[in-house]
Amino acid sequence: MAGRQRDRPLGTVVHGAAWAGSFDRIGLAPSPELIRALYGRNQEFYLLAVNYGNEGKAAEVQLPADFADTSCWRVRNLMDNQDWTLDLRASNRLTFPVPRKDGVILQLGGV
Repeated sequence: MAGRQRDRPLGTVVHGAAWAGSFDRIGLAPSPELIRALYGRNQEFYLLAVNYGNEGKAAEVQLPADFADTSCWRVRNLMDNQDWTLDLRASNRLTFPVPRKDGVILQLGGV
């Protein structure tokens, strides 16, 4: 994961959850038509992926096995409320579809 930087407090609302205080932004290298960003605060993370292309894509993010000192995560797609569990000991890859000309917001919380 590339460059962490500290941001000022924001009042932006992300699907019903207002950001308060500061948070870490962890930059992920973008592909030509798929942009990803990971935001975190207090052991809760939001992964945003936007697909500017004309066809659906599968986004893949690799997380270290000890990401935020937790190896098992509950992942919730805030766009369609699907939930699943990600065990980083079994696979450190989080893969999910991103429809064409659309975006996805995933919420990651420790299990």
